[in-house]
Amino acid sequence: MTSKFVARMLMCQDCQEVIEKLQIDIEHLFETLNIQDNVDRRLICLSLLGYTPSEIAEITFSTSDAIRSRLAKRISPRLENLMKVDSLRGNWTRILNFLLDRENGYRLDLPPLPETTFFSSMSMGGKFLLNRNEIDSLTRIGATESYSLGLHYQASELLYDIWQQEKQQFNSGDPEVLIYLQNCLIERNKKQLEQDEVE
Repeated sequence: MTSKFVARMLMCQDCQEVIEKLQIDIEHLFETLNIQDNVDRRLICLSLLGYTPSEIAEITFSTSDAIRSRLAKRISPRLENLMKVDSLRGNWTRILNFLLDRENGYRLDLPPLPETTFFSSMSMGGKFLLNRNEIDSLTRIGATESYSLGLHYQASELLYDIWQQEKQQFNSGDPEVLIYLQNCLIERNKKQLEQDEVE
């Protein structure tokens, strides 16, 4: 097998993972951004899946600086243009929220949610009560999916956004959101807590 063929296979696996786990039409995104380079495509997929530049460097046998540079010079400007923002500064949570917003056309069509449903979430088996009339239903689903995939940083960002939206709209937030946010923060800082011998 040639190295180009292996790279294409790995990229296809990463694309498939974005499609299955995030329900994002990644090929449509690549077409819109005019991303034809397989390395750039793979970097986008891995970034959307929550990998840090350091982790991507390990996966792709590169350096963190090379990954950051490529993201900053080749990918971020195109995403900023698409999203009509001045600077993303590697904010993949913001990019993910943009792509998951059905109005932007990158979210794959899923079967419609019932009017009200319980959605199993978080590893503790908790449930979010989703109501389609709530402004944050899709964000809650994104937070739940991120948490279940071990993407605790992304989940905490989404949960914080939910809390802020609810405070703004209802003058108070759902206490359950704070519980899940706390769990995300614990998971994100688990290694440091273990080093500090905090149980």
